[in-house]
Amino acid sequence: MTICSICAQITSHRGHDIIPQSHVKISKPKTPETGFSLPVVPPPGKIEFLSVKRNSVVLKWGSPKGLEGPKRFRVKWRSLGGEVEKCLVIKELHTIEINNLQLGQQYLFSVATEDQDGNLSEWVTESVFTVVPAPQHLTKGYSEATAFSLTWTKGESMEGIPHQFLLTITSPGKEQQAIHTEECYKIFSDLKPDTEYKITVETVLNNQYSEKVSTTIHTEPCLRKVLSKMGLEDYYDNKLTLSSVLEINQNDTSENKLETANSLPEAFLKKLMILNKNARSVRSHDVDRDKNNAINPLDLITALFLCSDGFLQQDIVLKMVLCQFALPLLLPNHETRKITMMLWTMRDIVRAFSPSIQAFRKRSCEERIVLSDIPLVSFVRLGRTSLSKSQMLNKLFSNTRQCHDTFYHHNMECGDVPRRISEGLVEISWYLPCGKKTVDKFTEPLAVANLRGDIKAFDKQFSFLCRTSAAIYIFCDESEADYFKNLEGKDVKANVNLISSMHGKTTLKMMTMKPSLKTTNVTGKKNTDEELIKALQESISKMLENCPNKVSVENLADAARQCGILVDEDSDECQSALKNASKITKQVTNASEFKDKKLKGKQLRFEMTAAMSSFLHGVVTSETQCYYFLKWLEMDLDNKSRNQLSDLRDRYKDVSQKFPQDAEKIAEIDKQISVCSLRLDHFFRECGQLYECASDLPELSRQRKTMEKLPALCARMLLDGFPLELVDGDTANIPMKWITEVLTELHNIMQSNSKLKVITIIGAENSGKSTLLNTMFGVRFAVSKGTCTRGAFIQLINVNKDVREELGCDCLLIIDTEGLKPNQMVQDDYSHECDKEVVSLAVALSDATIVSVSRDNSSEKDILEMVLHASCSRLKYVGTKPLCHFVHSNMSDMPAAERRSSTYLVEQLNEMIRKDTQMKKDKITKISDVMQFDPDTCSWHIPPVWHGTPPMAPFSVDYSETAHALKKRLIGDLRKCQKRGDLTDFIRTVEHFWKTP
Repeated sequence: MTICSICAQITSHRGHDIIPQSHVKISKPKTPETGFSLPVVPPPGKIEFLSVKRNSVVLKWGSPKGLEGPKRFRVKWRSLGGEVEKCLVIKELHTIEINNLQLGQQYLFSVATEDQDGNLSEWVTESVFTVVPAPQHLTKGYSEATAFSLTWTKGESMEGIPHQFLLTITSPGKEQQAIHTEECYKIFSDLKPDTEYKITVETVLNNQYSEKVSTTIHTEPCLRKVLSKMGLEDYYDNKLTLSSVLEINQNDTSENKLETANSLPEAFLKKLMILNKNARSVRSHDVDRDKNNAINPLDLITALFLCSDGFLQQDIVLKMVLCQFALPLLLPNHETRKITMMLWTMRDIVRAFSPSIQAFRKRSCEERIVLSDIPLVSFVRLGRTSLSKSQMLNKLFSNTRQCHDTFYHHNMECGDVPRRISEGLVEISWYLPCGKKTVDKFTEPLAVANLRGDIKAFDKQFSFLCRTSAAIYIFCDESEADYFKNLEGKDVKANVNLISSMHGKTTLKMMTMKPSLKTTNVTGKKNTDEELIKALQESISKMLENCPNKVSVENLADAARQCGILVDEDSDECQSALKNASKITKQVTNASEFKDKKLKGKQLRFEMTAAMSSFLHGVVTSETQCYYFLKWLEMDLDNKSRNQLSDLRDRYKDVSQKFPQDAEKIAEIDKQISVCSLRLDHFFRECGQLYECASDLPELSRQRKTMEKLPALCARMLLDGFPLELVDGDTANIPMKWITEVLTELHNIMQSNSKLKVITIIGAENSGKSTLLNTMFGVRFAVSKGTCTRGAFIQLINVNKDVREELGCDCLLIIDTEGLKPNQMVQDDYSHECDKEVVSLAVALSDATIVSVSRDNSSEKDILEMVLHASCSRLKYVGTKPLCHFVHSNMSDMPAAERRSSTYLVEQLNEMIRKDTQMKKDKITKISDVMQFDPDTCSWHIPPVWHGTPPMAPFSVDYSETAHALKKRLIGDLRKCQKRGDLTDFIRTVEHFWKTP
């Protein structure tokens, strides 16, 4: 018969140990039935547990009462899960440590006293659970106004053991909430902004709980509060516009310190508009008093994109590209919880570069970057890592040893400030080869995406990149390996690579998804950043050699929509404008034929072509849709003619430099450029023609009413930052009736507050006049590879009411003029006369004139003579001397000693005056007789535009700062200029000088 060894001595217990009854010697008291008695062995005292760990227990018991001499104890234990009982006998000791136990299990421990004959006392029994290991490395992932993420790792020795976690979250005034999960991360959403939350996490195993680990997280203020801190809250609903950003204010007339965070947006935009690559490093002085006032520059950029209209966004992006800043591709909005792909904002970017095939032919290509099919390589982060991802990318994609900071990182000004509204931002940049083996790191172009934040917190962005990238590189720690099982369910078209860190050393690994998840080391452990960068360069270069997965940014939009990401140009107004523009551009197969047969009606009478009818339908709509239409049309026309015009401009530049005497050849190429050009200017010229003829139409006709709206429309465009053609570049004519009506309407829109001052620029062709004006004032006169301005264009800049009295005007009018050709390149007297007329008009209209000359002496002499004669003409008819600033470009590669001094320039001008017969008759003997010119402050040497080799070179800080200094000087000069009339007076001046023989 078998019985339970414990049941033999105690009445009840949990669990049974079945042994042969004959093996048990139990001491019993004397009974009447047996007539004899066995010795009674006293039991040990109560069991106590001195230590309980995950794999061991230390237990202690008391000494048996009344037992003297040597003592022995029998100790046995077992888990209640059915493990075989283990037993041992110890002598004299009352404490023992039991090891090799299973964690999180309930164990039953029993102790009995054993005498010398092997008789046992009653068993003393206690049970205890071994410890369940607590979670480790509890870490906040991302945090924002209404959500944050939390990650942790499994407890020690828990790998392979099924278990769960219990989370509790507590906040002031709310009941505690419990959450169960099997994952090592959790995203908490729908939280209250600016609130403290306490979160505890416990491991759960066999219904037992580990020790609690906890953390406290303070949610960020809401988006509106962050915007309010930057002074942008009002612009979230009523967007910033380009004209408001370009406005002349106190920061342009005096030096103002950045006292608080709300001064940062304007400071950033002012620097960005003058193409200063240090624009992101703006910092307010109140940070010195309280570090909580600091703003991360990525938050600043995110806020500005959220608060700007689509046209200012485009302009910001164009400036950021020239500064080699990364651009927002996926923009998060932490109020709406939406993500927007910024396709429209990047539509206007055109870049020139030389991939390997073009480089072999010593040529380059010029492409609208969103339409270029090139591989996308993405870089993301999993968890926390010791490597700075953005800093690593800057080193990887910089051609020079002097690393350029395309991606902002924590070592830059305020880069270590926690990001509040830019977590989840995906930035994009491009590596574009120049075609020189000694410069290029990669011989083919590629797009580079960079996700800000942990991929565990931004799964939508990560899923988008997995679908669209040719390769993804994941920066992570070895301890995060468990996460990658989540990739098995994703649509991953990219080659996945891990940049895995452990103990300060990094390994590049390749991950395959099929047939099962597997990682393979590509490199050994790398000790330095340089070693890792070399490995990454080799990995990307290998991918580029045979990369079938190429995609344009435009085509990324489909994947974005499938991932639930908005696309900025999906608005009704933008799409309707695109359809209207396409009706015109689909008619264009040959620019010359289109202009002659489909655009222009018959002269001297009102006749509207189908193309012009479509154009008017596109512009006579809402203001926003009109601007979308004009931008679509401008870009589409450029796409159709760019390659042909680019080749012609290259030929023109080449012949002009090598054979300047071949005037006939130069003129022929120049004519071809004119014939092949098709721009918005041509449509607005036709508008001017039709407007002048519309007076012949019946007064109440629909066409006449439509035409009568055009001057007001163009006036509003001028006010909003669009340039307007003043002098027709093809006919060298000013359409006076049209210009008069447009400027009169502008005067009325400004409620007759249109007192203005005028700044003009004249100079040699391709001397960088338009680039200089754009840099100084943030305006957008047309510039591209080899482009020359034709005729003259005007652009209006508002003056803030706070400085109008100081400057003596309500607005500035900037005039950009056609480049002047030296005498040896002019084919006929008519061309030379047209140049002289443009110079005379520019000088006559201006309060300050910028004269741009290059180091080519022959060109400079011709231009200086024109300026002198124009100044004499102005003095004769207006009675005032023009203020002139002379700007010398293409000079910086000359030794300083060889640069011509301002004194030399004065001597050269005086010499020309002495040799001029007419000036002698007019009693003009020196430069100060015809113009205001201070040799010390009005002579400028402009540095090169680029800091390095384009297209990967950023805009030169020296160029930017010199242009800004010139702008400050000009504004200071305008203060001293006598007040002049308003736009109506300007119209009369234009008409007078244009008609003056």
